[in-house]
Amino acid sequence: MRINPLSPFYLIALSVGLYLALFQFKYAIFVLLVLMSNVFGVFSAMGLPPIRTPFGTFHVKDIAFLMLIFPLLLDLFNRNVPGKKNILSLPIILLLALTLIQILRGLFILHEDIHYILRLARPFTYYALFFVFIYKINNEKLFDFVIKAILFIGFISAIVGITQVLFGVSLGGSKIEMTVYGSARTYQPNLLFTLFGFFILLTNPPKALNSRLNLFKFIYCIATVIFILLTFSRGLWFIFCFTLIIFYLFGVARTRIFKHAFVSCIILLLVFFITPSFFKHFSYILLARAQTGFHDLRFREGTLGTRMNTLGYCWNYAKKANILFGVGFKYGKIRGYIPKEPASIIIQKDPHRWMGTNSEVGNILFRHGLAGIFLYVFLYYKFFKKWVYCYLNILAPHYKGLMKAILIINITALLLSIISQPFTNPGMLIVLLISWFMFEYIQKEGSK
Repeated sequence: MRINPLSPFYLIALSVGLYLALFQFKYAIFVLLVLMSNVFGVFSAMGLPPIRTPFGTFHVKDIAFLMLIFPLLLDLFNRNVPGKKNILSLPIILLLALTLIQILRGLFILHEDIHYILRLARPFTYYALFFVFIYKINNEKLFDFVIKAILFIGFISAIVGITQVLFGVSLGGSKIEMTVYGSARTYQPNLLFTLFGFFILLTNPPKALNSRLNLFKFIYCIATVIFILLTFSRGLWFIFCFTLIIFYLFGVARTRIFKHAFVSCIILLLVFFITPSFFKHFSYILLARAQTGFHDLRFREGTLGTRMNTLGYCWNYAKKANILFGVGFKYGKIRGYIPKEPASIIIQKDPHRWMGTNSEVGNILFRHGLAGIFLYVFLYYKFFKKWVYCYLNILAPHYKGLMKAILIINITALLLSIISQPFTNPGMLIVLLISWFMFEYIQKEGSK
């Protein structure tokens, strides 16, 4: 079903969106974050009828994105945007330029349909939101509002994920799946929302959070740990433990909130011991998942083996098409596509039908070639280099705490890029864009 862009529903929605973007920007940001999170995992905005135009098909997320870009374009036109030197601007501008080149390449060289090109290019165009955050969120009040929005969305998403597993219900914005071990596992697109909120709470920035919210912090810690466990993701378990070790090395283990998190883990273990049947079942799954993980890596089988093999397929097809720019935004309309087959098999049958795999490195290599890989390496080179300098020179304790959370969420994303899609999945990408904006904001305000 497609909607006429002049229908009353969309005219009202567009009017409200423009009003929020122009006059109530913080609420526009909140609406964008909620939409990108698939409404806490409850309802996918992509499920709403899109607007189809001669220039492409636009979904609700795209419309919210364009609504926020519009005020920035007005400011640029009126030259109201201050000249700021941002650390990450250059690599992001280059990535957007590469995306534009790939769109033009798809149109005039590959002769692909504009609708398919924009569908494939959509995640990369969202990087423009970085500049919206940089230039429009320019005071402490808005900055703190964004932090609280991250915490709110992350907490509600964790509760939704836990509830799904308990009742065995898949929702429009997230789903559960029965494992071969007879238990349900949750697939939530808002993983980074929850983790970033958890990391922010561990660093305990006093300016952004009321000190009386200790109960909320404690509940958030418990909800996060349960949520991570119920994903039954071996990679995520490893990454979560690894980040806690980094926090310990940072000295965060001496803070009260870290002790709350530790106590919550102990309580969960006690619950498992008190209920022997549940503990027996849960410990069996933990052991089985660990054993199969090592087996998959050794023999290149199962989900982990498939992800490793997929990198090889992506490299081969990118090299065959154009090693510098990859396959680009080409979309083959192939019949007989079987969604349940592993991504590597789909690529082997027809590389142009592939939309994305569970390895972000493969996604970037496939679509943007070595040029795309280089730009992400360049971005994180600048990020890590400047992070060290900023952290050593910032005196405000609440900013130092947030800098730790920003570093850890980006390390988490880099590790997740091997097994997930943090740089092209809108629900994860928006969190990274917020973290980069926060990094830029702190390195300016914290040095004053």
